Amino acid sequence: MTFTTWIINKLILTFGLKSVFRHTNPAHECHSHSDISVFCFCFLWGLLFKQHSTDTHEYKVRNGLE
Repeated sequence: MTFTTWIINKLILTFGLKSVFRHTNPAHECHSHSDISVFCFCFLWGLLFKQHSTDTHEYKVRNGLE
């Protein structure tokens, strides 16, 4: 995954999920905590998938499967 693709995916996830997790009551303006939580959750899962992909590729190269 290229850096540009990663940035585009992050922006889509951030702005797409932001509208899902908004409160319907505008009196409570505490969106920053939920936005940060969702962003961290997505970011950590993205790192996990990237690391798994790297480890899988390294395993295949080391064992001559690729």
